[in-house]
Order: sequence, then C-alpha cells, then structure tokens
Amino acid sequence: MDLTPSPDMLAFRHEVEGFLADHAGDFANGQPKDPKAWQQLLIEHGYAARTIPRPTAATAPSPTS
Repeated sequence: MDLTPSPDMLAFRHEVEGFLADHAGDFANGQPKDPKAWQQLLIEHGYAARTIPRPTAATAPSPTS
C-alpha cells in the first residue's frame, strides 16, 4: 500500500494548516474560546457540516407520546 500523499492531499493539508494558523488566536489551552463561533467558522469554510438526523422508527415519537 502506497501511503505517499497525493498532490491534492498535500494542497489540502497546506490549506488546513493555513486556516489553523490564521485562527490560532481563537484558542486558549487547546480549546476554542467560543465553541459555537468556532463551529460556525468551520461550517462557513467547509470543514464541518451541520446536520440534523432524520427520525427513524427507533427514534420517532410514538403515537402515545
């Protein structure tokens, strides 16, 4: 198995390292100073996605609840 990073992988690594360097001040002691703002920033830059799970038969409310 070849684990050599592809040019695309290296470009993405460089992009993420730059993003983290640009926002290093948003952290204190390895934690985001404002977790909600950090999550929103990740979403805005495409590094995270907000999802709401669809109800399933196992999690949907029953007719009696």
